[in-house]
Amino acid sequence: MRHKKTELFNSLTNTLQIFFKTEKLTKAQEQANAYTAQFSEEVLSTTYTKQLQEFFKDSFSPFNASKGSVFQISNYNILEYRYLLNYVDKELSKMSLDSALFNILMETISVLSVKCYLHSEKKNIENTKELYDFLEDHSFTFLIGSPDLVKPHNYRDQPQIDRFNNNFKHLYILGYYRKIVAVNRDLLSISISNIKIVFSTPLINEILDDFIVEGEFYKKKNDCIKYTKAELIEYIKNTYRNVKIYADINIRVYEDILGILITPIDLK
Repeated sequence: MRHKKTELFNSLTNTLQIFFKTEKLTKAQEQANAYTAQFSEEVLSTTYTKQLQEFFKDSFSPFNASKGSVFQISNYNILEYRYLLNYVDKELSKMSLDSALFNILMETISVLSVKCYLHSEKKNIENTKELYDFLEDHSFTFLIGSPDLVKPHNYRDQPQIDRFNNNFKHLYILGYYRKIVAVNRDLLSISISNIKIVFSTPLINEILDDFIVEGEFYKKKNDCIKYTKAELIEYIKNTYRNVKIYADINIRVYEDILGILITPIDLK
């Protein structure tokens, strides 16, 4: 009797799994059809490209160098992410734009450092008067990074607060970056060209973190439905899209030393 109950339970479980799996695969196909009907990846690409061009033009507008050495970082991957076909942003989010800016600036700072256009130095950022004296003496009054790092931490020190607010401009970098770059903005220019946006379907190994492999089957975490490899490929195709954005980073530097890369003296 117990054996028959177990067989009935397993049979019911398998039937329910097939039912829910069929329903899920059908729903995924329907949302893929709706995505194709409502959105054109070509149109999305055009919209995103225009948005990126305007955002970077505005972000890099403070840099004024019109002469000097020019070099290019070609076809650099400035941003990548994944979205669901039933939740598509017609425009890039502010977070995506900030992330792309962060990636571009990190690569630019790295290249400028390697080419010795940025002098690296550890500084006591608590002594703001001494730090500001040094930066102003060298015309390094434009800051790239988090301005909070070098703002006066003593809110009673009004002269230095006023000095910082009046004499220094900045380009804020979103993200945890515990260094700051101070440059003469008249000696540098940055621009972005040849933006290329690639849409693709994720491969199985790109989403395996969300699945548990059980023999020849794949089961999504916190779910009981098991997919064959062929079923999972179809489900992924109808559910996700990868977006990778590439661009050329164009950098112009007018003098051999355009700024300083500051590391707080207490940072290892």
